[in-house]
Amino acid sequence: MIEHQTAVLVRHFELLNRRDESRDTLDRAEYLALRTLASAGPMDINTLAAALGVDPSTAGRQVAVMRNAGLAACSPDPADRRRSVVAPTDDGLDRMAAVRRLRTDSIADLLAGWTPEDLRTLGTMFGRYNRAVAARHLTAATPDDPQEPEPVERGGAGASPGGGVRSAGAGVSPDGDARSAGADASPDGDAWSTGRTASGVDDGWAVIGGCRPR
Repeated sequence: MIEHQTAVLVRHFELLNRRDESRDTLDRAEYLALRTLASAGPMDINTLAAALGVDPSTAGRQVAVMRNAGLAACSPDPADRRRSVVAPTDDGLDRMAAVRRLRTDSIADLLAGWTPEDLRTLGTMFGRYNRAVAARHLTAATPDDPQEPEPVERGGAGASPGGGVRSAGAGVSPDGDARSAGADASPDGDAWSTGRTASGVDDGWAVIGGCRPR
Protein backbone atom coordinates (compact mmCIF):
# COMPACT_ATOMS: atom_id res chain seq x y z
CA MET A 1 0.00 0.00 0.00
CA ILE A 2 2.69 2.51 0.99
CA GLU A 3 4.81 1.73 -2.08
CA HIS A 4 1.89 2.29 -4.45
CA GLN A 5 0.69 5.45 -2.71
CA THR A 6 4.23 6.83 -2.75
CA ALA A 7 4.38 6.35 -6.52
CA VAL A 8 1.03 8.10 -6.92
CA LEU A 9 2.14 10.88 -4.60
CA VAL A 10 5.27 11.55 -6.67
CA ARG A 11 3.18 11.68 -9.84
CA HIS A 12 0.77 14.14 -8.23
CA PHE A 13 3.60 16.32 -6.93
CA GLU A 14 5.05 16.44 -10.44
CA LEU A 15 1.64 17.44 -11.78
CA LEU A 16 1.24 20.19 -9.18
CA ASN A 17 4.78 21.42 -9.84
CA ARG A 18 4.08 21.80 -13.56
CA ARG A 19 1.00 23.87 -12.73
CA ASP A 20 2.71 25.95 -10.05
CA GLU A 21 2.20 29.64 -10.87
CA SER A 22 5.09 30.64 -8.60
CA ARG A 23 7.79 28.94 -10.70
CA ASP A 24 8.37 32.17 -12.64
CA THR A 25 9.01 34.03 -9.37
CA LEU A 26 11.47 31.64 -7.70
CA ASP A 27 12.62 28.14 -8.46
CA ARG A 28 12.29 25.58 -5.69
CA ALA A 29 15.94 25.69 -4.69
CA GLU A 30 15.87 29.48 -4.32
CA TYR A 31 12.65 29.28 -2.32
CA LEU A 32 14.04 26.71 0.11
CA ALA A 33 17.27 28.68 0.60
CA LEU A 34 15.38 31.91 1.21
CA ARG A 35 12.97 30.19 3.63
CA THR A 36 15.97 28.90 5.57
CA LEU A 37 17.68 32.30 5.70
CA ALA A 38 14.43 34.06 6.59
CA SER A 39 13.62 31.72 9.48
CA ALA A 40 17.13 31.15 10.88
CA GLY A 41 18.81 34.46 10.05
CA PRO A 42 22.10 35.22 8.27
CA MET A 43 24.60 32.37 8.26
CA ASP A 44 27.83 31.30 6.65
CA ILE A 45 28.02 29.02 3.63
CA ASN A 46 28.88 25.93 5.66
CA THR A 47 25.90 26.40 7.98
CA LEU A 48 23.54 27.10 5.09
CA ALA A 49 24.77 23.97 3.34
CA ALA A 50 24.18 21.89 6.48
CA ALA A 51 20.69 23.35 6.94
CA LEU A 52 19.76 22.49 3.36
CA GLY A 53 21.38 19.05 3.43
CA VAL A 54 23.90 19.74 0.65
CA ASP A 55 27.65 20.21 0.52
CA PRO A 56 29.22 23.71 0.72
CA SER A 57 30.18 23.83 -2.97
CA THR A 58 26.57 23.15 -3.97
CA ALA A 59 25.30 25.80 -1.56
CA GLY A 60 27.95 28.17 -2.87
CA ARG A 61 26.74 27.78 -6.45
CA GLN A 62 23.19 28.53 -5.34
CA VAL A 63 24.31 31.59 -3.38
CA ALA A 64 26.17 32.85 -6.46
CA VAL A 65 22.99 32.55 -8.54
CA MET A 66 20.94 34.27 -5.84
CA ARG A 67 23.45 37.11 -5.49
CA ASN A 68 23.43 37.70 -9.23
CA ALA A 69 19.62 37.81 -9.13
CA GLY A 70 19.60 40.24 -6.21
CA LEU A 71 17.97 37.72 -3.85
CA ALA A 72 20.82 37.39 -1.34
CA ALA A 73 23.88 39.33 -0.27
CA CYS A 74 27.14 38.55 1.53
CA SER A 75 28.81 40.66 4.20
CA PRO A 76 31.68 40.21 6.68
CA ASP A 77 30.80 38.50 9.93
CA PRO A 78 31.08 41.15 12.68
CA ALA A 79 32.62 38.52 14.98
CA ASP A 80 35.21 37.33 12.42
CA ARG A 81 35.76 39.53 9.38
CA ARG A 82 37.70 36.75 7.66
CA ARG A 83 34.37 34.99 7.24
CA SER A 84 31.29 36.09 5.27
CA VAL A 85 27.66 35.52 6.09
CA VAL A 86 24.76 35.21 3.66
CA ALA A 87 21.51 37.11 4.19
CA PRO A 88 18.38 37.52 2.08
CA THR A 89 17.77 40.90 0.46
CA ASP A 90 14.48 42.75 0.78
CA ASP A 91 13.60 41.68 -2.76
CA GLY A 92 14.44 38.07 -1.91
CA LEU A 93 12.21 38.17 1.17
CA ASP A 94 9.37 39.80 -0.77
CA ARG A 95 9.51 37.21 -3.53
CA MET A 96 9.77 34.36 -1.04
CA ALA A 97 6.72 35.69 0.85
CA ALA A 98 4.75 35.98 -2.41
CA VAL A 99 5.57 32.39 -3.35
CA ARG A 100 4.69 31.21 0.14
CA ARG A 101 1.27 32.89 -0.08
CA LEU A 102 0.60 31.26 -3.47
CA ARG A 103 1.62 27.86 -2.15
CA THR A 104 -0.43 28.27 1.02
CA ASP A 105 -3.54 29.32 -0.89
CA SER A 106 -3.14 26.44 -3.33
CA ILE A 107 -2.87 23.91 -0.49
CA ALA A 108 -5.84 25.49 1.29
CA ASP A 109 -7.99 25.09 -1.83
CA LEU A 110 -6.86 21.51 -2.34
CA LEU A 111 -7.54 20.49 1.27
CA ALA A 112 -10.57 22.71 1.90
CA GLY A 113 -12.75 19.81 3.06
CA TRP A 114 -10.27 18.45 5.60
CA THR A 115 -10.74 18.89 9.32
CA PRO A 116 -8.10 20.66 11.43
CA GLU A 117 -7.25 17.32 13.01
CA ASP A 118 -6.73 15.73 9.57
CA LEU A 119 -4.47 18.62 8.55
CA ARG A 120 -2.37 18.30 11.70
CA THR A 121 -2.05 14.55 11.14
CA LEU A 122 -1.00 15.06 7.52
CA GLY A 123 1.58 17.66 8.54
CA THR A 124 2.97 15.40 11.24
CA MET A 125 3.23 12.39 8.92
CA PHE A 126 4.82 14.45 6.14
CA GLY A 127 7.34 15.75 8.66
CA ARG A 128 8.26 12.25 9.77
CA TYR A 129 8.53 11.04 6.18
CA ASN A 130 10.72 13.99 5.16
CA ARG A 131 13.03 13.48 8.12
CA ALA A 132 13.38 9.80 7.22
CA VAL A 133 14.35 10.79 3.66
CA ALA A 134 16.77 13.39 4.98
CA ALA A 135 18.40 10.92 7.36
CA ARG A 136 18.98 8.45 4.53
CA HIS A 137 19.94 10.72 1.64
CA LEU A 138 20.82 14.29 2.64
CA THR A 139 24.14 15.62 3.86
CA ALA A 140 24.37 16.42 7.59
CA ALA A 141 20.68 15.87 8.19
CA THR A 142 19.25 15.75 11.72
CA PRO A 143 16.15 13.56 11.57
CA ASP A 144 15.55 13.65 15.32
CA ASP A 145 14.86 17.39 15.31
CA PRO A 146 11.04 17.58 15.48
CA GLN A 147 9.21 20.13 13.39
CA GLU A 148 5.72 21.40 14.02
CA PRO A 149 3.44 21.21 10.97
CA GLU A 150 2.38 24.56 9.57
CA PRO A 151 -1.34 25.40 9.66
CA VAL A 152 -3.04 25.56 6.29
CA GLU A 153 -4.35 29.10 6.05
CA ARG A 154 -5.00 31.48 3.21
CA GLY A 155 -2.54 34.25 2.57
CA GLY A 156 0.11 33.05 5.02
CA ALA A 157 2.73 35.73 5.48
CA GLY A 158 6.39 35.06 4.86
CA ALA A 159 8.61 34.48 7.83
CA SER A 160 10.63 37.37 9.15
CA PRO A 161 14.41 37.06 9.18
CA GLY A 162 16.22 36.32 12.42
CA GLY A 163 18.60 38.82 13.86
CA GLY A 164 21.54 36.59 14.73
CA VAL A 165 24.36 35.17 12.66
CA ARG A 166 24.25 31.40 12.51
CA SER A 167 27.58 29.61 12.47
CA ALA A 168 26.60 26.06 13.36
CA GLY A 169 23.73 23.68 13.07
CA ALA A 170 22.12 21.33 10.58
CA GLY A 171 18.74 20.16 9.57
CA VAL A 172 16.22 19.92 6.81
CA SER A 173 14.45 22.77 5.07
CA PRO A 174 11.95 24.79 7.10
CA ASP A 175 8.93 23.63 5.16
CA GLY A 176 10.02 20.00 5.25
CA ASP A 177 10.21 19.40 1.49
CA ALA A 178 11.62 15.96 0.74
CA ARG A 179 14.76 16.19 -1.36
CA SER A 180 16.28 12.78 -1.98
CA ALA A 181 19.05 13.58 -4.46
CA GLY A 182 22.71 13.26 -3.55
CA ALA A 183 24.59 16.21 -2.11
CA ASP A 184 26.32 17.07 -5.39
CA ALA A 185 23.20 16.91 -7.52
CA SER A 186 20.34 19.33 -7.89
CA PRO A 187 17.38 18.15 -5.81
CA ASP A 188 14.88 19.28 -8.40
CA GLY A 189 16.78 20.37 -11.50
CA ASP A 190 16.83 24.02 -10.45
CA ALA A 191 19.72 26.38 -9.92
CA TRP A 192 21.68 24.11 -7.58
CA SER A 193 23.52 22.62 -10.53
CA THR A 194 22.96 25.21 -13.26
CA GLY A 195 24.44 28.28 -11.59
CA ARG A 196 27.91 29.50 -12.46
CA THR A 197 30.47 28.66 -9.80
CA ALA A 198 32.06 31.81 -8.40
CA SER A 199 35.17 30.40 -6.77
CA GLY A 200 38.58 31.92 -6.16
CA VAL A 201 41.07 32.86 -3.48
CA ASP A 202 41.07 36.05 -1.41
CA ASP A 203 43.69 36.65 1.25
CA GLY A 204 44.27 32.92 1.49
CA TRP A 205 40.60 32.12 2.13
CA ALA A 206 38.55 30.08 -0.31
CA VAL A 207 35.63 32.03 -1.73
CA ILE A 208 32.47 30.05 -2.42
CA GLY A 209 29.57 31.69 -4.18
CA GLY A 210 31.23 35.07 -3.66
CA CYS A 211 31.31 34.50 0.13
CA ARG A 212 34.09 33.34 2.38
CA PRO A 213 33.16 30.22 4.34
CA ARG A 214 34.32 29.51 7.84
